[in-house]
Amino acid sequence: MAQSKSHMLPMIAISKELEKLNHSVTFAVASRMKTDLINDGFNISTIIAKSLDQFYFEDIIREMVETMMSGARIRALTEWLKGTNALCHGYLNDTVHVQELAAHHFDYAIVDYAPTLCFSIMAYKLNLPFISLGAFIDPSVNRVPLNPSFMPTLFSSFTDRMTCRERIINTVRYLILLLLPSVPSFENLSERYVPEKQSVSNEKIKQMSLMYIADNDMLLECPHSVPSNVIMCGGLAAAPPIQLPDKLNDFVENSSDGIVVVSFGSIIKTLPSETLSKMLEAFNMVTNLNFVVATGKEVKYV
Repeated sequence: MAQSKSHMLPMIAISKELEKLNHSVTFAVASRMKTDLINDGFNISTIIAKSLDQFYFEDIIREMVETMMSGARIRALTEWLKGTNALCHGYLNDTVHVQELAAHHFDYAIVDYAPTLCFSIMAYKLNLPFISLGAFIDPSVNRVPLNPSFMPTLFSSFTDRMTCRERIINTVRYLILLLLPSVPSFENLSERYVPEKQSVSNEKIKQMSLMYIADNDMLLECPHSVPSNVIMCGGLAAAPPIQLPDKLNDFVENSSDGIVVVSFGSIIKTLPSETLSKMLEAFNMVTNLNFVVATGKEVKYV
C-alpha cells in the first residue's frame, strides 16, 4: 500500500474482516507507518520495506500540495510524478524486500491501485493472484465502458451531465489517460523487473486484477457503469465515534444553530502556513460565526 493513512485504513478494515474468516494478513509498510499505526492503537502483522521509508508517500503528497497551493500547479504535478516514479522504482529495486516477500509464500495479494504500478508488478513477479483496492476505478484500463460523454475523468470535477464544452475537455483528458496507463513510468516495467517471465504491458498487468474494491459510493458521486468484478464499497475507513475533548464539546453544545463540518481530506495533513494564515484571516472577518480549524496536530479556535 502507498504509505498514507487514507490508503492504509481501508485495507486495515478489510484485514479485520479477513481475520474473522481465519485468514492471516501481513502488511508491507515503512517503519514510519508502522510506528504511526501502533501509536494509533492498531495491531497488525508487518514486513518492513526500507524503500518505502526512503520514498515516503505522505511526504510526496505534502510537497505536492504545498507547491500547488503556492499557485504552481504544473510544477506540483511534475514533482508528484518524480516522487511516485522514485517510489515505484525504489520499491521494485528493494531486493531484500522482494526476497522476504517471496519467503512467506503468500496465497494472494491485495495491492494499492494508485498511485503507482509497482505493487501490481510486485504481485506479478511473485506469481501472486491479486486484488486491487483504491478510491477509484480507471475506465481507460477496464474499458467498461469507455464513454467520455457521460463518465467524468478522475479529478475533473465534472458530473454525468456535462455541457458540450465539458465533454470535449473530458474526451481530451481520456485520450491522455489512454497514453499514460503506465504512470509514473513510460517504460515496460515487467521487462525491467520481471525478466524471468514473459513480457507483459503495464496496461495488461493492471487488467490481471481478479477483483477491484472501490472505496467510494455512487450516492456521493454520479451513476456510472462498472465491470462485474468491481465492488463499490464506500466508507471502509469509517470508525465508531470517540469522545470529543471538553473544549470542543463545549463549542458544539453552545452552537445553538448547529455546526458545519468541512474536511479537505487526509491528503492535506498539514496546510502551508501562508495558506492557513489567509484562511484564519478570512474567518476572523465573520463576526456571527465561530470556527474550529484543525491542521496536523494543532487545533485553533477562531
